[in-house]
Amino acid sequence: MTDNTVYHIWLQSKIRAGSNKAPALFAAFGNVRGVYSADEKKLRSCSFLSPAECRTLAQKDLGPAQETMRRCESIGASILTPEDSAYPKRLAALSDLPLALYVLGELPDIDDEICLGVVGTRGATQRGSASIDRFVPGLARCGVIIVSGMAAGIDTLAHVAALKRGGRTIAVLGCAIDRVYPAENAELKRRIAENCAVVSEYPPGAVTDRSSFPARNRIISGLSLGVAVVQAPRKSGALITARHAAEQGRDVFAVPGGIDDVQFEGCNQLLRDGAIALTEPMDVLREYWSAFPHRIRGQKSGAAYTKRDRTQQKVPVAAAPKLVYHDEKPSPTADLELTGEQRAVLAVLTEQPLTIDQIATRSGLPVQRVSVTLLFLNMKGYVRSLPGSRYRLM
Repeated sequence: MTDNTVYHIWLQSKIRAGSNKAPALFAAFGNVRGVYSADEKKLRSCSFLSPAECRTLAQKDLGPAQETMRRCESIGASILTPEDSAYPKRLAALSDLPLALYVLGELPDIDDEICLGVVGTRGATQRGSASIDRFVPGLARCGVIIVSGMAAGIDTLAHVAALKRGGRTIAVLGCAIDRVYPAENAELKRRIAENCAVVSEYPPGAVTDRSSFPARNRIISGLSLGVAVVQAPRKSGALITARHAAEQGRDVFAVPGGIDDVQFEGCNQLLRDGAIALTEPMDVLREYWSAFPHRIRGQKSGAAYTKRDRTQQKVPVAAAPKLVYHDEKPSPTADLELTGEQRAVLAVLTEQPLTIDQIATRSGLPVQRVSVTLLFLNMKGYVRSLPGSRYRLM
């Protein structure tokens, strides 16, 4: 906690969770205190703020923020802001970083850890549960921190599997730090806080709704080096986390499903769009051995974890689009192996940024299909993601 903590709490209360306005405000006014000191006239000089946002930011009452600090002390929650040395640099680099992170337990040095986000449907099937058992316990034993959202289904299974193997796990809540959702996970929340950490960008007593959960997904991916989608139907919220991961430059893993299994349609689509297939712990470990050899426990030598050269994989042309790696710059017009949807999205993009909704309208594709398609195009270097979920050609 720093002298500016109360100002970060105040500012976070004025802008919605997931907003990308904070970096622009800091650039305009120097720091968080500068934002607090700016009157409405100065705020209106910022073209990126709406009149309503200016009026909101002109309200300077620190009372609620001070009350938040008192409530955190009463429940034993710490508060991290971007100015704290313990605040993860992985989060600080995000354009939509949380300005205040409320923590129960002790957050490890995230930037020196292999953290894997594990997400999936709330309606986990036996196949989904078996997939968790296939790779989470092994990763936990090897020292990988499992990050998930403590929701019902896959999230809960991932946390429990890590705890059973003596591993560490972090829960990122989509509700206030002093709440439990779902209610039956009260004991799980307590165990995670004792084991590692429970975090939320929502302070004690905060009122949240369904929109709060998609916003928290960017923190799951932001804390992680990669995100594993274990079981996801075509419209699963887990795909939102995968999209955040791609936009943040994280790896995306997906557990393959049967071609007729609708509960894995989202996973299979991610794989078609270039995600890394996840079938065993080694699929994750080999990606991070070279950068974090000191964090991987086990008996195997480093050679066993050599990162797979995916340029050598045999990918049937008819089954998957062309994959681009290293510094090869793709040419959308020359790449005839792109799918029709991928070419349709590229056809409407220019160097001027467009939102997902604008791309969907101009391409005639559903928003969900555009989101998944952009995930692939962003990962492979065809398009660049910008703050505010906007995209343009590279």
